[in-house]
Amino acid sequence: MRRTKLPADTVISTEGDTVSAIAYRFYGSSRNRVEEILERNPGLCRHPAMLPAGIAISLPIPTGSNEPAVIKTVNLWD
Repeated sequence: MRRTKLPADTVISTEGDTVSAIAYRFYGSSRNRVEEILERNPGLCRHPAMLPAGIAISLPIPTGSNEPAVIKTVNLWD
């Protein structure tokens, strides 16, 4: 296997990954992220929903606008 350096915002798919699962794994949510990833990787939509292994996927850098909301909780018992 040849090792290459990839940009920090690039991931390599594993067998059975989906774009939604990759978005959830790296951003904590897939809301609006799937569209951003597909827009950044125009050829990605030619692959089946369950991606084959070895596809380099460029991920958009988070801007904070799509981050999951923090839910404050109350502990009823100490």
